[in-house]
Amino acid sequence: MDSDLRRRRLEELVPRVAEGMRLNQENRPDEAKEVLRECWNEAKVWHCTSAFIAWQLAISFDLLGNPVVALRFIGEALRLDPFPAPFRASCEIIVANARRKLAQLEITDPGVGGIVRGLARVGAVTVDDHLLLARHHSERGLHEEALVAADAALALDPECQAAQFARAAITAGMRWSLLRGKEEDGLAFAQALGNSTIGEA
Repeated sequence: MDSDLRRRRLEELVPRVAEGMRLNQENRPDEAKEVLRECWNEAKVWHCTSAFIAWQLAISFDLLGNPVVALRFIGEALRLDPFPAPFRASCEIIVANARRKLAQLEITDPGVGGIVRGLARVGAVTVDDHLLLARHHSERGLHEEALVAADAALALDPECQAAQFARAAITAGMRWSLLRGKEEDGLAFAQALGNSTIGEA
């Protein structure tokens, strides 16, 4: 590859990336997303994966209310360059918005899995998140996936009684739910729903 040509092509992207950033600042994320995506794809043609562009794309998708893609791009920005304070500050905002979105979803909504995986990508996943994903899979009749999620919760906290109970309920084919108790500082704990098997009404 011609290094001079590569340098020129990447330099040509600078004003367009600046335009995308300006559009984000003006709360025009849909326009910003299009400009920045073009820059992202063109930079990759020249073997350049830009943490800065990924950061701005994360902001665009967060403003658009798409936490799954926002988490993916902020995760990529931090993978490429974990040190800039603006990246880490944006990650905190994106994670908070993703958690709010997660709380609004029905337990069977396909978006649950995407958000929890995104939280894991940026190192923000919690025991509660893994248990929520386990419950999500259980309600959809995905036994093996539910066990994997319960095991992930136990990997974070082997003493977590909620995760222990959830795993036992999944293994036994019981339906179960998540409750929250003030005495446990909001940590989710599991409750059996009778003797119904997973997936039954």
